[in-house]
Amino acid sequence: MDTKYAYYSTSKGYRVLGGTAAHFLKADGSLDSNTYLTLGTPQNITGRKLFLTAGGNAYNNNSLHVFSDDGSNPGMTFWKSGIDIATLSFDGVGNFIFNNSNGSDSKYLIAKGYKKSGSDNNKFLTGSGGDYDARKKEDAWFHSARNFPQGTLIETDVDYSVTSGDQFLLEMKGNMYGGGNPLIANIQGYIYANTLYSVSGYSTLSYWNYIIALNLNGKLCFWFPSLSYWQGFDVKVTVGYGGLDQGRNRVTGISDSVDPGGTKRFQINLEHLLTKERLNEGFVTLDTTQTITALKQHNANLAIGDGYEFRLKGSADSAHYLKHFSDDTDGFGVSTGFAVKPYNDLNINLFKVDSNGNSFTLETHKTKKLISNYTGTTSGQNLGSGGIGNTLELRNYDLYGTNFWTNDWGHGHIQQQRFDGNPVAYDLRLQPLGGVLYYGNSEVATKSWALGSASNTLKTITDTNFNDIEYGEGQIWLGDIYNIPQSVTGLDSNYGTILNINGKAAHDKTQLIFDGDNGSIKYRKSWYNNTDWTALRTIWDSSNLQKTEFVKNDNGNVVDSNVFSETSLSHATANTPSWFPIDQSGTILHKQYNSNYATQLALSYYGGLGYRHKSYGNWSEWYKVWTSMDFNPNSYLQNNYLANRLSYTNNANNEGVMANYMPSDDPNKPNGVVDGSLFTLNYSSKWSTQLLGDWRKKDLYFRTQTEGVWNKFAKIWHSENFNSSQYVLQSSLNSQLGNYATLNGVQTFTNTNTFLQSPVIPNGTLGTHAVNVNQLSTKANGQENATAVGFSSGNIPTTDGNSFPYMYHNSGLYVALATQSYVQSNFLNTPNGTSVIISGSNLNNYLKTGFYRGSGLTNAPLNNGGWWYVVIETHDSTWVTQKATSFGSGNTSNVTYQRTMAGGSWSDWAQIWTAQDFTISSIQQWNYMAQYGLQLNSDFTVNTGSGLIIADDYFGGDSGIIDKQLTRFVATKKDEYYFYGSEYGKFDGLNFNCKRRFFGMGMEANDIDKLAVEGSVKALENFKSKEERPDTIFIPNGRTANIRDEIINDKDYSIRLDPHEYEIDGSGFLGVDDRNRLIHVIGEQIKMTVDFKKIYPKQQIVIYNFDQSGGTMAVKIQGKTIANINARSFLRLYVTKSLRVIAERQQLCDFIW
Repeated sequence: MDTKYAYYSTSKGYRVLGGTAAHFLKADGSLDSNTYLTLGTPQNITGRKLFLTAGGNAYNNNSLHVFSDDGSNPGMTFWKSGIDIATLSFDGVGNFIFNNSNGSDSKYLIAKGYKKSGSDNNKFLTGSGGDYDARKKEDAWFHSARNFPQGTLIETDVDYSVTSGDQFLLEMKGNMYGGGNPLIANIQGYIYANTLYSVSGYSTLSYWNYIIALNLNGKLCFWFPSLSYWQGFDVKVTVGYGGLDQGRNRVTGISDSVDPGGTKRFQINLEHLLTKERLNEGFVTLDTTQTITALKQHNANLAIGDGYEFRLKGSADSAHYLKHFSDDTDGFGVSTGFAVKPYNDLNINLFKVDSNGNSFTLETHKTKKLISNYTGTTSGQNLGSGGIGNTLELRNYDLYGTNFWTNDWGHGHIQQQRFDGNPVAYDLRLQPLGGVLYYGNSEVATKSWALGSASNTLKTITDTNFNDIEYGEGQIWLGDIYNIPQSVTGLDSNYGTILNINGKAAHDKTQLIFDGDNGSIKYRKSWYNNTDWTALRTIWDSSNLQKTEFVKNDNGNVVDSNVFSETSLSHATANTPSWFPIDQSGTILHKQYNSNYATQLALSYYGGLGYRHKSYGNWSEWYKVWTSMDFNPNSYLQNNYLANRLSYTNNANNEGVMANYMPSDDPNKPNGVVDGSLFTLNYSSKWSTQLLGDWRKKDLYFRTQTEGVWNKFAKIWHSENFNSSQYVLQSSLNSQLGNYATLNGVQTFTNTNTFLQSPVIPNGTLGTHAVNVNQLSTKANGQENATAVGFSSGNIPTTDGNSFPYMYHNSGLYVALATQSYVQSNFLNTPNGTSVIISGSNLNNYLKTGFYRGSGLTNAPLNNGGWWYVVIETHDSTWVTQKATSFGSGNTSNVTYQRTMAGGSWSDWAQIWTAQDFTISSIQQWNYMAQYGLQLNSDFTVNTGSGLIIADDYFGGDSGIIDKQLTRFVATKKDEYYFYGSEYGKFDGLNFNCKRRFFGMGMEANDIDKLAVEGSVKALENFKSKEERPDTIFIPNGRTANIRDEIINDKDYSIRLDPHEYEIDGSGFLGVDDRNRLIHVIGEQIKMTVDFKKIYPKQQIVIYNFDQSGGTMAVKIQGKTIANINARSFLRLYVTKSLRVIAERQQLCDFIW
């Protein structure tokens, strides 16, 4: 026998010379001091562990599995000591979750990029895991095709089948190929009452006057006739009341279509926007000088400002004018030599803009005529008295007018004139240097006349007659407030004028008082006598009454509440604007402090109420005001019930819900409660429920009131004051007590029962009955050798046997008795030949030698709660060995683990390997590996030192032969690639994609080419195609192309260049930037332009115009036109080395084939 080893036939196993409890014995007899992973204990793993995936991508091809059997999400925990904890878990329905330590919040994921299966770089990823095309954003314009000769139909997904629906905004822009301004249009409306309201719109096209909204298949659509040749549009339709969804484009299609009909049709008439240049071309402007050559008429006054001229067309435009002088003459004059023709020959027509909002036109109105140097008298007109005068006639229509003229005596006349032969209506004459003023033939009273006659002299108001004006019909009285005491006038002012006018009736007097201090006007009146004067009343004017101090009744529909400029009251009709805070009709009350501060109150006709305010020029959102219509306080908890302190709890009898404070002196509170919160639910004053929370403790109590009688508070058990694990259910208790004695009934005890106190036993009557001491004292027989039972020295028996019970033999000897505790402490306990059951116990507390069994054991191997056999051997209380063998349900049977206590510290459980864990073949493999030195992820090049390793997940995900020194794959599989010579993380070697079955050299494999190469490829002997034909060449798409027509010499393969050919498409425009030496451009459209963005030396360019309608083709270089090619002609250009361009003469051409 080898002296190093000894075989023991006992069950203890094998012992190796020099071995310790930390070693494992290998089959070859050597010792293994490595530490191995256990199945059920925590361990710190400091070495790299590689889990190989092989055989495919199914889940069972992975070596590392994380399972969950109880519904938890399987996952892994990442812990950076002292900083944070995070988890990565899988929810079983397709989501990986990055969470914090307890799953209450998520963690950030930082990566170089994110890829979605089936997506590409033309799409955006969304927060819910989806994606959408980046070129089709929801708020983007819908781009139409071109040319709509039948008309344009715009379709949307807005619901127009409803009676009332969305407001909408239609926006359009487009290039008008036929010329004129580009199209810009905005059209709005609101679906209401089975039609459209608040509809309006405008466009930049003067010839586009309307668009029709209609219901087509329940959706809102728009149609309008064709506008221009080859037109195209960008269209957007949005709806809503704000928020992100406001910007979503609702257009679903734009097509060439005749009028589709439909229902709920509404024609929207469009207004037109004109540019300043357009207005200057055909309309009279305010700020520019213009020559007016057409007839202009005006039916209102024409004013000429100070110092400005009104020029009339004559032989010289600058020499004939009518001017308003601003000097002392302050009148009108004409230029020198200005010849004024008779009024019948000279017309001045004025300009007027049509106000119907649809277009700008010129209206024709009746002529107003200017007459100068009129001679003679026309019957019935009294234009003069035979002398020569100057007359200015302003005529409205043909029959009426007004003349301003002077006669040869210098008399000035203002005369209302008729031109139908009827008499003059009136004539107001003004005599020079004062004199009489006549109205018709009646003299007009003047101040001198009024003051010159005693009967008509103005009367003076004094302090004595202020309240007692003498009556006289038509008399006028004047007074100065300064001369009348304030005690008489009752005014606060000392300055001003009093005007008294007597009426026709007796005592009918009216006084106007002009207050000189504040500029106000007051008045009073008397009808009967001088004692019935009314109180002074103030006449309100702009000096003491501002319109902003009163509500302005707009008496109309409000389109936009933001346009109020003053305090006002306005009516919002049934077509309620989108900004109206309530979905009903109503009234807007607007109070404004200035343009930056205001308040609006919106009142619905159906009772709704809302308000908002403006501050620093910005409007707040609308706020709803709750009223009795939509708020019932009886339906809510009242605040006055929430903060009251009760005198005692029985006072909480109000109907509803109450929250109160329970005082410390409440006589009804539970014992031990000082004070707390009281929550009461009352159905009535006799039916209630109360919940009481103790502020000092974590206790809750409740009670009820029934028919007006309060019950006692009952304590509510919860997790803070009741531990359910300390109690059992009644059903469980009944099951447990089935093995215990009851107080009543007949039972049979099959085991020995120890009573710590002696039971009282009645006198036995049968042979099988127990007897009491009194009966025993009479039962001792002489033949019994034991005469007494005692305890050594009177002491209680001890477990070590030093104090023990004994029997006194009649021979005089003491016979020691072994107690149960002594036996249990000094002998192995095998109840009925079985191991001792210790279920639910802590194995760390079992230190005495024995045989045990149990489940739910704390500190069992792997913390497994199944059944275990446990064998314990003890040296003393600090040196113990435990062996545990699994059996029964919840465990894999016959797996043994061992641990030891050394110096009071337990080691980890270690599995004892047996033949069921490895075979003879396994041992041979270990011997083979130890003999030849090949190990996974270890350098096997011990002789050359080249650093090659047979690796599995050495760098990360790799499997094969690697070069550790150069960090390169020699022949390695990683993911879906076989790598040959590539550096880790790169594709700089030869790489074979297993799935695509294509190679990549210096790059990844693609989906098309068998071999894709990054960089150039040099072939010393050239490449061969499949057919090996000499008249073909390789082209970039991987195929061969015939070049037979271009071969000049069969031995010297000279290849002529193919010219680049361009055709002009339907847009009529072609932009070219091409370095090719020979370029051909062919056009067959009606109107064409080709623009060479850049030209290159030695280019030859041929341009063909095959337009069959005779149109020319413009040729441009860098945007500058250099030639126009006639129809059915071509032009040849040559670019010199210095980039000069030579053009040959145009020549005719045509298609002949």
